Amino acid sequence: MVLLCGDGPQHRYLAHLLHQNFTLTGLVVEPSAQQRRRLWEVGHRRTWRHRVIHEWRQRLLGYRAYRRNFFAGVGAGFGWPDCTSAHPPWINDDSVVEALTRWRPDVTVVCGTSLIRPEVLDRAGLAINVHAGLLPYYRGNQCFFMALYRGDYGRIGASLHVATAELDGGPLLAVVRPPMAPTDHEESLYSRTMRQTMLVLVDLVHRMAAGESIPAARQSAIGRTYRNSDRRLRHDLHWGLFRLTGRRRCPVATDWSISYQ
Repeated sequence: MVLLCGDGPQHRYLAHLLHQNFTLTGLVVEPSAQQRRRLWEVGHRRTWRHRVIHEWRQRLLGYRAYRRNFFAGVGAGFGWPDCTSAHPPWINDDSVVEALTRWRPDVTVVCGTSLIRPEVLDRAGLAINVHAGLLPYYRGNQCFFMALYRGDYGRIGASLHVATAELDGGPLLAVVRPPMAPTDHEESLYSRTMRQTMLVLVDLVHRMAAGESIPAARQSAIGRTYRNSDRRLRHDLHWGLFRLTGRRRCPVATDWSISYQ
């Protein structure tokens, strides 16, 4: 097994979880700073700007500290597991293609990277993406916030799907909806749901290794792809007003909902 991921605390947690349960042959980390730098270098200045704005938003609202503390509390640690690792300038760098060719994984897990190109996927075996949004309704970024903002509580969650060259468009393996409380916010829902989805991933791979056939459902063409640029200052101002007036508080849901496709 190989993991291609970002460098957040949720990604360290996932790396340790996979290392504890399987033989993690290789680990490729695409740091967020490198992701931002590449956006700037290839001229995607608008995308770069909105990504920087979102990262500052996370800091100012305390969400970055919340995520770090949450995953530290469930065993993320401060380092990476002891396995062969690489930190390329880009997830589609030639060095990643060469590493995957050398490692020859049966399963590659993807979480928090730039969109992966076919030349990497062709060498990844079965590539499974851990997506922070309920597919097929919410693709891309800002999925938890947009579902909350719209009051779309039944579509708050995360998904496991086969990674393809289409952004969050591959066949679905499982979707996870979290328990909720009126005090929840986007980060509490994100952290709790992503951790549970990673545990579901481990269960799925164990079942596959035992020879069980895991169905994958083709996604329907409904839903929408959200970008960081789709979240504007007006959305944050409206959201703050919604919270103050009680117009956007999560309903009480006491149980996890996990659906295998």
